[in-house]
Amino acid sequence: MNEQQIKTSFAHHAATPEISVREYVNGLVTELGDSIAGRHKLYLDTRYWIHLRDAAMGRPTHPQHREILDRIRSLVSTGAAICPVSDVAWLELFKQTDPKTRVATADLLDELSLGIAIMTEQERVIAEIEQFITHPDITGPVPILQDRVWTKAGYILGITVPTVNDLSKEYNLLMQKASVDLFWQITHREMIETAGELPPMSESIEKSAARITASMQRYSHEIRSIQQAFAAESAGALSVFKDEIGGLVVRHFRNTTGDCSPVLKEQKDEAARNTLTMLVNAFRLRPKIMAQRMPSIYANAMCHAAVRMDKSRKLNGHDLLDIHHASSGIPYHDAVFTENPLRVLVTAGNIALDKTYTCTVLAKEAEVLGYLLDIS
Repeated sequence: MNEQQIKTSFAHHAATPEISVREYVNGLVTELGDSIAGRHKLYLDTRYWIHLRDAAMGRPTHPQHREILDRIRSLVSTGAAICPVSDVAWLELFKQTDPKTRVATADLLDELSLGIAIMTEQERVIAEIEQFITHPDITGPVPILQDRVWTKAGYILGITVPTVNDLSKEYNLLMQKASVDLFWQITHREMIETAGELPPMSESIEKSAARITASMQRYSHEIRSIQQAFAAESAGALSVFKDEIGGLVVRHFRNTTGDCSPVLKEQKDEAARNTLTMLVNAFRLRPKIMAQRMPSIYANAMCHAAVRMDKSRKLNGHDLLDIHHASSGIPYHDAVFTENPLRVLVTAGNIALDKTYTCTVLAKEAEVLGYLLDIS
């Protein structure tokens, strides 16, 4: 943002103090979703981003990578498609240390995503839970938040706003909304140029994989069907968000009743427990409905359940990243381009995430190119 844009931003927010940061961000998300609603959403996993980056640098590793890149560029430039970036892809891509390839990668992300990203998994889960709490009766053939999960490159790792304790509540609000305007315009290249050294992922991911594998093996004798495995995995995933669920229930109560009196911790905890139990039962008894209401939990739990049914399999860090790619890509995109092992996992008959979300999942270059050529 230049100086004039910053002044305009502050003036606008000074004139609208009644709009909270949450309301302002929700408005931007709505506008962004509407602006790309008619485009085919194409999800590229890390492998395909690297292949297309290499093709853009004039060193394709497969003859069809250049053709795929040219076709996606054409589709993006004509308004037919877009390739939003996920947080997991972004973190994987920028583990690379070569400055030349980092910049080339960032430039390609900006070009094919138009600076747009899908919200982090945590943000999507919270949004999906809140939508369920506030509108429990909505049903439909596609995820309810289909056009409301998109954000900008500056917030690819999550939306946060600064708070300065020494400033008044009013000035903090003004500064926070102005900071949103600033980050809403930041590009992937600017993000990576200012990010410095990113924290290593491999060690923590491998530790998580080892912990999950140990848990799977410890309780493997209790799991006799994919349905049992899915129920256990979805319940475990939901339990991670117990505190957030309590906060969402309290907020919904206040919004619907106007009662803003203090809520005791015991009351909030009880509301969280009751709502969590209701959600766990909903996933167990009505999984297909919950697939559309909370697709991020559903896709993640279904992938973990599939792995859990393979008693001899040990999860590794790459498997966990693949599952994150699946839950980020399949529910909210028209097509996912990935590695063949992940394609096999998510399209297997007892998992069928591609059918659940009407998403085409492809690995082979020829099939990817064929799919792209069919988009008008």
